[in-house]
Amino acid sequence: MIKKLTFITTLLFTTTFLNAQTGPTKSQELGVTFSNFDSFGFTYRVGKENNLWRFSTGFISGGTNTTEGVTEELKRTSFGLGVQIGKELRKPISEKFTLRYGLDLSFRFNHNTDAPIDASNNEGTKYNAYVPGINFVLGTNFQVAERLILGAELLPGASYSYSKSSIIATDGTEQVVEQKIFNYGFNNNSAILSLVYQF
Repeated sequence: MIKKLTFITTLLFTTTFLNAQTGPTKSQELGVTFSNFDSFGFTYRVGKENNLWRFSTGFISGGTNTTEGVTEELKRTSFGLGVQIGKELRKPISEKFTLRYGLDLSFRFNHNTDAPIDASNNEGTKYNAYVPGINFVLGTNFQVAERLILGAELLPGASYSYSKSSIIATDGTEQVVEQKIFNYGFNNNSAILSLVYQF
């Protein structure tokens, strides 16, 4: 399934932008993105005025917390990161509005561990998830000021998720659970707002 998704992704990306114009850099944009009103990230776009490469990432998320259970205290550690690389084409609609469309390749990684604080061995649970995907870009830009742009976009797409959980018991035995999921359509992060500065 991973090979098929990789092949389809490469084919769509190449076909969509095979005829995109190349040339000297005329425009650069740097800004912040907001997804689901509780997730933030950065975006950098570079290229011609209406033909730009786009690079986006969410903040590196992570944390540690302690939960007191009935018989023991558990410590949870988490880490996550997502990146997107793609191409964006633009078509002016009016003096201040521009239509945006394109394609992104994406990858997300998440890691969690749960373990008793006083464990003398590796007892606990470890979880890793790897999620490559492809997203179509459809959105608009509004020119707020001379170099300031407010953008909104939808990112319907498809992704393949592979996750692995390792559960280690007190006697040292390990149980591994693997899960593979193919998703398509919209999710919580499919609608994004952005505020970027052109330079």
